[in-house]
Amino acid sequence: MDKDYMLRNDGSFIIKNYNSKHPFSNFLPGVAGAWGVPMWVFYVNRAQGVISFGVKDKDHAITEFFPANNAYCFAPLVGFRTFLKINNRINYEPFRVISDYERNEEMVIKSSSFSIRKNNPELGLNLRIKYFTLPNASAGALVRVLSVKNTSDKEVKLEVLDGLPKIIPFGLNNVLLKDLARTMEAWMRAQVNDNLAFFRMVVDPKDSSQTKYVDGANFEYAFYEENGKKVSPYLIVDPSVIFAQDTSYSVPVNFYGSSFKTPFAQIMEGKTPCAFSHFIWNIKPGGVKIFYSMFGSSFKSQLIKDFVSGIDANFLKEKEQENENIIEKIKDDCFSVSSSGRLKEYVRCTYLDNALRGGYPYKFTDKDSYYIFSRKHGDLERDYNKFKLLPSYFSEG
Repeated sequence: MDKDYMLRNDGSFIIKNYNSKHPFSNFLPGVAGAWGVPMWVFYVNRAQGVISFGVKDKDHAITEFFPANNAYCFAPLVGFRTFLKINNRINYEPFRVISDYERNEEMVIKSSSFSIRKNNPELGLNLRIKYFTLPNASAGALVRVLSVKNTSDKEVKLEVLDGLPKIIPFGLNNVLLKDLARTMEAWMRAQVNDNLAFFRMVVDPKDSSQTKYVDGANFEYAFYEENGKKVSPYLIVDPSVIFAQDTSYSVPVNFYGSSFKTPFAQIMEGKTPCAFSHFIWNIKPGGVKIFYSMFGSSFKSQLIKDFVSGIDANFLKEKEQENENIIEKIKDDCFSVSSSGRLKEYVRCTYLDNALRGGYPYKFTDKDSYYIFSRKHGDLERDYNKFKLLPSYFSEG
C-alpha cells in the first residue's frame, strides 16, 4: 500500500496529502438511530470534504446535490470554508487545495464520521475539522467541530470566518434549483436570532392558485464555550458583505480588508444566502479553542428553536460517541476469524454496506420485525439514483 494510505487497528483509514490524491467520493451512513432523523451527507477528498447534504432526498437539500465530477470542482468554492486573519496582518485560508505554505494534511475516515487535519508549522497552527450526523434527535443535523491549537511560543490573535458560502433555503426542490435558481431567489428568506439562523422559501414557489406558506426551515446553530458558558458568534447570511465583487466566492474581499467590522446591515431576502460565523479568539501558546456548528433541517421550524435550546459542548460530545456506537454495533453483528486485521475490517464494513442497502431488522416481538436504516444506492457516482431517507423516527429508505 502507498505510504500515504494507512489502515489503523481501530478501523480508521488515513489518507495523507489527500488534496493531491486521485479524487474520490464517499458518504456518511445516513443512520441516526431508531429515534433519530437521518441525513444524507456526501464528501470528497478536496478542501473541507463535505459538498452535498440534506434530509429526505435531493428535493430537500441544505447544500446542493452535485454529481461526483462537479463535486470535485465545486467543493473548494461552495463547500465549507474557513478564513483567518492572524494578528491583524496575515490572511489565511488553511484548507485550500493549493496552499502558499508548506503543511502537513490528512483525512481520517471512519464508518461513522470523518475528519481532516492540517498542521502549519510556519504559522504555528494545528487545525482539525470533524463531521458526524446527530443521532437520536428530533431534527436531522450535520455536526461540524473546528478545533485550533496554537503550536507556537507566542499568543496568537485569530479573527475567524467559518461556514458555507451558499446554503439552500427549505422548500426549494432540485429541479427549480438547477433550472430556475435566479428566479427562485425572489422567494428566499433568511432570519437570524442570536446563534440560530433560519433559511426558507417564504411561500411554495409552485405555479398554483393557492398560496402555501413554508413552515419548515434549514438552519445553522453555532457557538463556542468560554469558562463553561456558551458564546454566540456573529452570524452572517449575506454573502456580499464577505465576498464583495468576487461572486465566485474565491476570496473574501471585504473580510480580508481593514474596514471589516461587525455588526453591519445585511440583506436577508431576495438572494441566495450564506451561513457564516464570525468571532475572535486569543489563543495562548499550546492552547486549544473549539468551535461547534450544526447545519440541519426540520419540517417544523418551531421544533428547531426548542431543540437547540439545550445543546452545549457536553451534549455534542456525548452525541458524537453515541453516533459511533450505533454504527459500530451494526458492524459487530458480523464476526470473522482471520490473522489479517484488514480482512476483518473489510468484512465488517461490507456488512454495514449491505445493511444500508437492504435495511436492518428492528424486532418488536420474536415474530415481528421492521427494517430500518436502508438508503439504497445514494452516492455521487450514481447521480441517476433517486435515493430517499425517510425524515422520521424508525427511518427507512
